Amino acid sequence: MRNLTLVNTLLFILYLTSAAPACRAQSLSKNRIHLISYFQARHTSVFSENNSNYNISLRRFKLIAKGKINSRFNFYTGIIYKTGNSSSTDNNIYLLDAYLNYSFSKSLNLRMGQFKPPFGWERFVSDYKMPGTERSQVVDKLIPNGALGKSFVRDYGVQFFGKLSDHLKYEAALMAGSGANIKLTDTNFPMFTGRLSYTTKSSITNPFNVTIQLARSRRKNTNSNFSKQLPGSDQNIFSRFDGIDLRWNTTVYATNGKTNIACKKVKRCL
Repeated sequence: MRNLTLVNTLLFILYLTSAAPACRAQSLSKNRIHLISYFQARHTSVFSENNSNYNISLRRFKLIAKGKINSRFNFYTGIIYKTGNSSSTDNNIYLLDAYLNYSFSKSLNLRMGQFKPPFGWERFVSDYKMPGTERSQVVDKLIPNGALGKSFVRDYGVQFFGKLSDHLKYEAALMAGSGANIKLTDTNFPMFTGRLSYTTKSSITNPFNVTIQLARSRRKNTNSNFSKQLPGSDQNIFSRFDGIDLRWNTTVYATNGKTNIACKKVKRCL
């Protein structure tokens, strides 16, 4: 009953933020604060020889607030709730993102707070832009802190980012290395993560776009268990790892209208 009440409350917030009248939208714009929300449901069917069953779950409900404080400062924060997924993170509200951006110039910006480390491509595609609600296991397991449940791939840190040209942009971050929504520790600190992206510029007559990305992360590891991330390997070797975790990621992402094609390659060195 408690969960049903919470879900109904969240759905009511969704209705208010997605179907706001024009006067309310103008008020939010005037105050430089914008509210965004959406949800994704999942239907799972399991068939066997004797019977079948199904489950409907709330895969994710997100509520986001973002806006400008002044011409240089802006903020972004978001929460998530999910239920019915047989997950350890069900039936709780978690903080996803909470950070401040400060703009020195077009080519130099500073981010501080809780956010996704700049590594990989798929993790930076919004959930509502993906045809399915799941992410590939290779991304979850190889992105820094990807397998940490209630961290939701976020971490604490600072990041510099900006555009070097109309085609080239960069991101470089210093992260805590152990994930967000947990006790702050120096166990896996420091973690350095960076990404360089080159994008072609399309036109109205030629909407074809290509983005090429190169990302790298380096993290200190203390007593990390990689056995579940390396199926088929010797469990005794990878159940405890102390050392340097080095990862590379390359991505080629092409778009043509509503058609998207992405190819990525990841490499990990322990």
